[in-house]
Amino acid sequence: ENNDGKDNDDAEKDDDDKKEDDTDSGNGTSEITTEDQLDLQLGDTGKFDSTLGTYDMTVKSAELLKELDGKEAQFDYLILINLSIKNTSNHDLDAEDLMYSMEVTHGLEKSGFGDASAAFDSVEELTGTIQPGEELSGQFITEVYEADEYYFREIEGNVAGGVSNQV
Repeated sequence: ENNDGKDNDDAEKDDDDKKEDDTDSGNGTSEITTEDQLDLQLGDTGKFDSTLGTYDMTVKSAELLKELDGKEAQFDYLILINLSIKNTSNHDLDAEDLMYSMEVTHGLEKSGFGDASAAFDSVEELTGTIQPGEELSGQFITEVYEADEYYFREIEGNVAGGVSNQV
């Protein structure tokens, strides 16, 4: 309705230019080409291909705790995960964005719980920018129920929506 004094041809051209700029930003890809990795264990490196970029994530260790920093687990345990992320993209990655997309669950068919590291003083939260080729280490902590196995993964909705491969 309002095209700021431009005739319709100019307004449509501006819209087309904006669409091209959005797709050529270089800050991600719309096509996920990395294979799913469903059999990883502690110490293995998962290769992520998401709309945020590509990166490797290694879970170095995990520990079940009843309490941390004077805060007791609301469910059965807190799970504290030590991990590292290496940026394999050709652009910067925001570590917090990567952590927001991760969860821990005790069943692959179940939803999980996200990172609560900001609530604990002693947890080394993964924050900041990761430059191409650089690696960042830190921790992820969340609540879990008692189980024989736990899965640290990309939120299922992101995988189902084609935002990332399954790791």
